[in-house]
Amino acid sequence: MEKYLKQIEKTLIISLVLIFVIFCVKITYLQFVEQKVKLSYKTKEIIKPNTVLNKKNKTIKLTVKKKKININRDFVETLKTLKGIGEKTAKNIVDYRKRNGSFKTKKSLLKVKGIGKKKFNKIKDDIEI
Repeated sequence: MEKYLKQIEKTLIISLVLIFVIFCVKITYLQFVEQKVKLSYKTKEIIKPNTVLNKKNKTIKLTVKKKKININRDFVETLKTLKGIGEKTAKNIVDYRKRNGSFKTKKSLLKVKGIGKKKFNKIKDDIEI
């Protein structure tokens, strides 16, 4: 019986050590990831793509690939994220899409009230069909 209890004790100690090691590895990994992507929430800065941050001699380059807005699927809130598109113009895009069906080309967006050539040129690289 005593031999059996010692075996269980060894198994428990080994299990606890393994759990501790796994926990330490996970914590280290999370700290690494956090350090790599940490943004300054205190200053509330907006960090633009390809910005190089240098904090305590640790240089991090953030590369952000901006997702294009699909003018045939996205809703008002998403359309409002485009440069120069406000609530009214975003609603006009959705209304036009409901009345006339999907946009066939990016340029067909020019038919929407509130979108002229200047505004179209600002957003054409940020949209997709």
